[in-house]
Amino acid sequence: MRKHRALRRVAVAIAVTGVAGFALAGVTASCGSTPQTNPPDTGAPIHIGLTIGLTGDLKGTATGLQNATRVAESQLNAYGGILGRKVVYDIEDDQSDRGQIVQGVVNNLLAQHVSAILGPIGSSQVSAVQNLTYQAKTIEITGTATSPLLSTAQPATDRYLFRTVPNDNLQAKALAIFAFNGPSSVTDAGTSGPPADAGKDAGEDASTDAGVTPPPAGGCRTMGLITNNDDYGNPFETALTTSFEALAGADSVLFKQKVPSDVQPNYSTQITAIQTSNPDCLAMVLYDPAGDEILREIRLAQQGGQIKNSLIIIGTDGTYTQDFIVNGQADKGNPASVSVAEGVFGTNPDSNPTERSQYGDFQKLYLAQYTLDPGATDLPGQAANFYDAAILAALAIEKAGSTDDPVKIRDSLFLVAGGNPNGSNQTVGPGNIDDALNDLQQGKDINYEGASGDVDFDQNGDVIGNYIIWKVVHPSGQQPAFETIGKIPATALVVQQ
Repeated sequence: MRKHRALRRVAVAIAVTGVAGFALAGVTASCGSTPQTNPPDTGAPIHIGLTIGLTGDLKGTATGLQNATRVAESQLNAYGGILGRKVVYDIEDDQSDRGQIVQGVVNNLLAQHVSAILGPIGSSQVSAVQNLTYQAKTIEITGTATSPLLSTAQPATDRYLFRTVPNDNLQAKALAIFAFNGPSSVTDAGTSGPPADAGKDAGEDASTDAGVTPPPAGGCRTMGLITNNDDYGNPFETALTTSFEALAGADSVLFKQKVPSDVQPNYSTQITAIQTSNPDCLAMVLYDPAGDEILREIRLAQQGGQIKNSLIIIGTDGTYTQDFIVNGQADKGNPASVSVAEGVFGTNPDSNPTERSQYGDFQKLYLAQYTLDPGATDLPGQAANFYDAAILAALAIEKAGSTDDPVKIRDSLFLVAGGNPNGSNQTVGPGNIDDALNDLQQGKDINYEGASGDVDFDQNGDVIGNYIIWKVVHPSGQQPAFETIGKIPATALVVQQ
């Protein structure tokens, strides 16, 4: 039976069309005497909403998330949809807005009686709309919003807000560990754990692909912070200050500068803070394109000798988008053009965990339907997280047995994500969604193991995950690109809590 199902899944991956939203074609399902799919289209489609910034500051992230959702839609409908009905993901552009526009989008989706909502992208956006979905008793799952404030935005005993990406309390610890240990501790995609002893106090100048001098061999001992002045940047600033000073000592964070999320006419105040404080590291908790504009001014100051070339710049998930590289290029029309992002390091939830077979299954499905961005070597960041969110919402509705009871859908989400603690759970993932639907139809309990991770929600709707250390590199004659140079496992972060 498993062999037949495996062959069928390969056929599904090959049969995905190249057009977003089209159902998988040429799929048959027969294995034994039990039904393998829902009966086709016995009622009106089931609608799930998705709000993302297809325009505005967050658009560099949005395309991959939209594509991942369409992959889930095609896959589910190839197996008959959910509850015997076609599933439709209604995708709305919230223009990356943090206020009335995104609220209007969510209210519009709720008025259309969607059974669940995915997104938005930004933490401030989720903060702005989570009360709307809570009042409507409609589950909301985001794969990108990482603010710790969201963990307590709703009661632990009555949550409708979930996320498939870890919160930034963990990312702040990952960034602090990386900064303190230094880039040499995670070369060649190695694993960085808790920091070792300080080591040498100074490093030799050495040329890199971006002309940036390495940090002291023992890593950074002082840090400056530039963060978004919003629900993403502010709690991250607090958590990072605590984490870094626990390693490097009191007052090792030399300055903290808050900036608006949209691009400003200039960043002279921030440049002056760097010049005056002269930190070993600069952490930027920002979105593109503001991150690029600050970098342009930093690079100019480095060329003029006002800021040292050995300054180690560390970004986060907010700048882990292809647009961060492209918008920083001197000649955007030339793929091989130099980018101010070159030489920048950063942290990001490990949303492309290539060691997981579940990620490999999702990757095949995605690449059968979409191509990679120019210069990209893997799927867009957080695409796997949004795919998991899309699949989990659908499986929760299937588990609930109808769209009429939102509380039962919410409770079912916990069960399909982490398994029934009192049941005998079938393990399922992106490679056997047919089994997941079939098992649920037969009243069996399942435990969905996601493309992005285990996605086992705790009482606050949070998950635990690993982190990568990335660097923007520019190989000779090629396009600048992100390269994963190391990983920090969740175990190294949770232990320090």
